[in-house]
Amino acid sequence: MTRVITYGTYDLLHEGHINILRRAKELGDYLIVGVTSDSFDRGRGKLNVRNNVLERVEAVKATGYADEVIIEDYLGQKIDDIQRYDIDIFAIGSDWKGKFDYLNEYCKVVYLPRTEGISSTMLREQTEEVYRIGIVGSGRIAKRFVPESKVVNSANVTAVFDPNKENAVAFGKLFGVKPFSDSFEDFLEEVDAVYVASPHLTHYDYTKKSLYAGKHVLCEIPFMLNSEHPTGKLTMSFPRVTGQCPIYYNHKMTGRPMSPDAWYTRYVSNYIDVLNEPLYPFGYGLSYTTYTYGDVSLNTNSMDANGKIQASVIVTNTGAQDGEEIVQLYLRDIVRSITPPVQELKGFKRVALKAGESKKVTFDIDVDMLKFYDSTLDYVAEPGEFQVMIGGNSKEVKTASFTLK
Repeated sequence: MTRVITYGTYDLLHEGHINILRRAKELGDYLIVGVTSDSFDRGRGKLNVRNNVLERVEAVKATGYADEVIIEDYLGQKIDDIQRYDIDIFAIGSDWKGKFDYLNEYCKVVYLPRTEGISSTMLREQTEEVYRIGIVGSGRIAKRFVPESKVVNSANVTAVFDPNKENAVAFGKLFGVKPFSDSFEDFLEEVDAVYVASPHLTHYDYTKKSLYAGKHVLCEIPFMLNSEHPTGKLTMSFPRVTGQCPIYYNHKMTGRPMSPDAWYTRYVSNYIDVLNEPLYPFGYGLSYTTYTYGDVSLNTNSMDANGKIQASVIVTNTGAQDGEEIVQLYLRDIVRSITPPVQELKGFKRVALKAGESKKVTFDIDVDMLKFYDSTLDYVAEPGEFQVMIGGNSKEVKTASFTLK
């Protein structure tokens, strides 16, 4: 018995599919047909398949040519199936000619002639609605969106809006779309959906007007509801999975610590299937801009019980928006009579920074900030080494050390 196998999506089953199945059946005595699963299609970028896998399987069975129907669900399955079903011939349409020659190592490969003038893509185009997309903005993100949109079915970029007429016209010429710069309302009349890729502070107004006009809206992040700068910081550590709970930033040091951000290592304190670190650390927060921290500088490397140390750091707004950063000070007692936490929040300051601006932020550290309750419940500070940590959250910090005498 000669066993033949062929594969396909078989969406909107048509004459071309039936001819392929008939020709494959004529090659042998037993025909196995592999139909792609919905998840496999999505994984390959085939997002426009109309029929689900059950409908496509039933359509293939109804042709009467398939002796057996199987589901193709993963890359590399063809080799597995050829060996599992003891296949003699692998058959596929001629538009794939040469692509499956590697299977000749396992069985004979035959490329079958396709039926001209019909395809699932053609049938979809006859019935699907094409959405006209208009882009707001003409910068780097907008220019990237147009070529990406060409691989999406049922969507065409047809217009661009930019209040700068010169930019709108140049973008229109570059991508062959209609430019608008004077009237946003005229632009909306020409499109079914709007992609907002303008400066961040304009996102809210353009999105609101588009929604009120009954348009679908896509918007680049961050989505700014107003011009206020978000400065909030988390007051807890957010776990990656519930198995990490309880999780907190000021935990005690384990005797076998894991290297930061390292994956599973034997004989140290860690999880098998997830990082030790939280998903979002204590003190974490988002902003419309970005900040960088310089190295921590101390005015002295030691202090006595009546002294004080100043710890300073240069914070720079490296983004395109003005903003406010919450600069956080953490301290760690390296060795003491009662096991210390790995870090403790001891202070924070709100700093307003314009785009590109840098400021020096200084914290005063005195002996009271170093005290703890010892084994006899006395509130004391013990001599030794301390670590200063300054940053935008409990994980991303710059460090320096000093000694309490």
